[in-house]
Amino acid sequence: GAEHGFLLHRVSPLEIVSTIAFV
Repeated sequence: GAEHGFLLHRVSPLEIVSTIAFV
């Protein structure tokens, strides 16, 4: 989740949520 959210610009809603939750 977070690792993808930071590296990719095109992320799915789940990835965005995962990134926010990770931070």
